[in-house]
Amino acid sequence: MGEDTEDRRRYVSESGTTIPVPDPTLLTTVQLNREVAALKEYFLTKLDGLEKTLGFNSDRIDRLPDEVDKRIAHVKEVHDGRFRRVEIQFEERELRAREAAQDNRDRIKAALDAAREMVALQTESASMAVAKSETAVAKQMDALSVQMHNSSKSINELWGRCL
Repeated sequence: MGEDTEDRRRYVSESGTTIPVPDPTLLTTVQLNREVAALKEYFLTKLDGLEKTLGFNSDRIDRLPDEVDKRIAHVKEVHDGRFRRVEIQFEERELRAREAAQDNRDRIKAALDAAREMVALQTESASMAVAKSETAVAKQMDALSVQMHNSSKSINELWGRCL
């Protein structure tokens, strides 16, 4: 009977409830504290890793505006170069158009000058032809006048003989 009482004490609490010895509540608490500490260590390690990653990413994010500015500047340079080449092509085209227009004006001026010279030569030639014709007509008129005078003289002589 003595052993039975001892065994009973082991399992009977002061309040009269049966609790095994060793008390599982204490063991559970110790195990729980150990697991909580392990989880705490695990999560602290994870947090440290995340902080390092965030720190690394933070540095990258801090450098990001500079990197974006560099890339935008590069794109701007490329586009400026392309636009400058297009602008140069337009300027060259405009220059060629101006030169072509000037060449056309020079050709037209030369053609008009040649036409004026030709008209002047034609006018001079026509004046010479008119002068030559006038001289020929004057000579013919003088010859006719001489002929008429001679004919008139002849007629007067014949008339004088006839009378």
